[in-house]
Amino acid sequence: LLSDYKQCKGSDDTPSLADLSASFLTGDQVASFICSCLWSAFPASYWGSRANFDMICSTATRFIKLRRREQMPEGELLKGIKVTDIKWLFGDRTTQKTRSRSDHEAGTILLQNAMHWLY
Repeated sequence: LLSDYKQCKGSDDTPSLADLSASFLTGDQVASFICSCLWSAFPASYWGSRANFDMICSTATRFIKLRRREQMPEGELLKGIKVTDIKWLFGDRTTQKTRSRSDHEAGTILLQNAMHWLY
């Protein structure tokens, strides 16, 4: 994961302007690194599906590109994520074809708390 990481090399402790500008990373590069870390740190079953993971990466990219005073709206954290794809949210009841509304809401709240922790 850190293969593209470059340390600033200067003659003293303070890096030169050229070294600093050479070590600049764009928001997309940071987001790509974060998504690689997330994919490596959590098993694929945690995300439920590849589409869910892609939505998390898309949201993470938007979050990383926010300016200092901007905030991510609460509803954006779970936008586009299929909660029913995530089997660990529902425990042993994953074999049910339909879930009760309260089960779905509880799973959504649990996932929202996990996303708050992540961000």
